Amino acid sequence: METNQNINNQPPKKKFNNAWIYVPLVLVLVASNIYLYNQKNNEKEVYQENVEVKDSTINTLKLEYEASLVRLDDLIGKNAGLDSMLENKNSEISKIKSKLDEITRKQRITEEEYKTAKKLIESLNSKLTGYEAEIRQLKTENQALNEQVTSLSTENQTLNEKVDMAKVLFASNITMTPINLKKGGTKEVETSKARKVDVLRIKFDIVKNLLEESGSKDFYLLIRNPEGELLSNPGLGSGSFITADGSTKYYSLSQTVRLNQGEELKDITVDWNQAASYQKGNYNVEIYYRGQQVGKGTVELK
Repeated sequence: METNQNINNQPPKKKFNNAWIYVPLVLVLVASNIYLYNQKNNEKEVYQENVEVKDSTINTLKLEYEASLVRLDDLIGKNAGLDSMLENKNSEISKIKSKLDEITRKQRITEEEYKTAKKLIESLNSKLTGYEAEIRQLKTENQALNEQVTSLSTENQTLNEKVDMAKVLFASNITMTPINLKKGGTKEVETSKARKVDVLRIKFDIVKNLLEESGSKDFYLLIRNPEGELLSNPGLGSGSFITADGSTKYYSLSQTVRLNQGEELKDITVDWNQAASYQKGNYNVEIYYRGQQVGKGTVELK
């Protein structure tokens, strides 16, 4: 009985309350929700900031890109002879253009894409500036080369002219002999009387020339009467030729001779026989070869 009484007299045991265990969990969940909410708002703000780059900014970007393309077209369009240089660089430009085209075609772009596009445009413009400098250098070099070529061409032309001059065949020992024909033209008598002259016989030699090639050579003779008039008759072979300065000159007679290089020609003879009477005074003859005067002579008729 005493034992039972002792048991009954013991205070009752308190019940264990485990509610406090959930408090930290609730706090953690609340904190997590607040963090996630804030994080979501921050991400939303960043996303909005990245995506919604102003339209005016996008338009400015596109204008800058178009300006770069105009520079590129201008380089290619005005330097057709230098396009090969640009073609060698084309792979670099194509890569930049491809990325820029991809970005600028979008209606909305992120801040990161905008920055990327700006860097690509700067890179493109930098390359174009480099190409422009290269082209200017090439133009300068080409101009210098053209000037050298022109100078060499001028020197070569001058040399050719000197060689041509050196090839000129000069006439020497030029004589004009008035002849009176007797006995039906079977007998020739020299005379100085104008009224007796039937033929003016012109003789000359060709000085030896080591440069002029062998072959047939044409000489043109201009005979003038005492009044300075050219004696001309197409029936006797008169005609015209082009002088060294490009002008046209008429001649009385022409004579073709065969020349062997380095040999002198002697006693080339040409007769002028006119139906009209000869005048008193000085008759002059000029001999031309390759459009240049190579000799002249005079005879006086009394």
